[in-house]
Amino acid sequence: MLERNINPDDKLKELSLYSPGEIEHQVQPEGGRDLSLYEQHLLFNRQELEGKTVLDLGAGPEAKFAKQLKESGIKADVVSLSPDFTKERYRKKVKESFPEGKFVAATGQALPFADESFDRIFAFHLVEHISQKMFLRCILEIARVLKKGGKATLGTMPDVDDPDSIALGNSKETMEKLKIYGVKVIQESIPKKKLLIKSMKVYHDEDDHYGQRIYNVTCHNIVLIKNDNK
Repeated sequence: MLERNINPDDKLKELSLYSPGEIEHQVQPEGGRDLSLYEQHLLFNRQELEGKTVLDLGAGPEAKFAKQLKESGIKADVVSLSPDFTKERYRKKVKESFPEGKFVAATGQALPFADESFDRIFAFHLVEHISQKMFLRCILEIARVLKKGGKATLGTMPDVDDPDSIALGNSKETMEKLKIYGVKVIQESIPKKKLLIKSMKVYHDEDDHYGQRIYNVTCHNIVLIKNDNK
């Protein structure tokens, strides 16, 4: 089992706005989001993951994505990552749910993996828990650990015409670094019929924290694809 021992406090709130315990956030289903919901919103088919190395960046408390992938007969090497795996109660819960799983306690801004470790990376609803600055750091870490020819999907993002909303394209520095990694960025629209919610809360204020706003929105995913020849 892969594990990284980090300080449970590790200044998570200061660094990323992530609050300990968000692995059981009230807006997500009990036990975390399941494989079918990942497929529905992140727009992939589980068969694509056969034989792949996969990172679930922001796994739920029962690691349903990895567990159900195995139960469905897909042979993939999945690592489930969450900052909350530093807490004994969450380590115990996830190991009880999926004893043979691989779990890592870390943040997306400092992934404890070698370059080009994963064929596929999924980050589901990551943006709600981190600031724009940390989101851009996370994007670069994802690009680093993505294998040549690999693909990362980050979702879901609201389609809002708002200068304060988190937008990858607004950071020229990040886009230049992604080019160095050989990574192309695609914005992938999510069909409305696949969305289970028609509105969401977007948070932000002058201190790079979030304040409540409600939008009726469509959504998209950010997809990173690393060049095979890089």
